[in-house]
Amino acid sequence: METRKAKRFSVSFKVKIKVDPSSTERFNIRKEEIEAEALDISILGLGLLSKNFIPKGVIIDLKFEINKKVVELRGQIKSAVSGGRGLTRLGVQFVDIDKAQAEIIENFIKDNERRSEPRLELS
Repeated sequence: METRKAKRFSVSFKVKIKVDPSSTERFNIRKEEIEAEALDISILGLGLLSKNFIPKGVIIDLKFEINKKVVELRGQIKSAVSGGRGLTRLGVQFVDIDKAQAEIIENFIKDNERRSEPRLELS
């Protein structure tokens, strides 16, 4: 049963991540920019696959391009699960997303969503 608040769309694009400097004091986290692979996106957040572990609760700056538009926003790590082979699956919830950035994401999802035939209803 799906319990998510927003529908997710599978994707594959690069995301640049910068960890908020206030988090690097609490956790031993690399300060430079790192890159991850986006796995899915919704209006509320992003699923990432990263070579770097980032603990739950850390605030990050995200930068990625969709529909030839650059999206820059903040997020908070909501989950970090080892995926094996030195990779971590990160669940990111967007924080204070502005209307323009939200619109780019919404339009991307609408434009790329697979259209499927409606299910037959049995009576």
